[in-house]
Amino acid sequence: MFLAQKLSMTVGRLRHEMSNDEFVRWGAYYARKAQREEMERLKQDGRRS
Repeated sequence: MFLAQKLSMTVGRLRHEMSNDEFVRWGAYYARKAQREEMERLKQDGRRS
């Protein structure tokens, strides 16, 4: 699981220590972060063309 790896936790520990709400919020954070990085990459690629 991506989030467990990112937080240096086992999946079992993550499920035990983190509420579902917090899990969803972390998921949204990393999804938005990836989206911003992709948009920046596309912008940079556009400048090179």
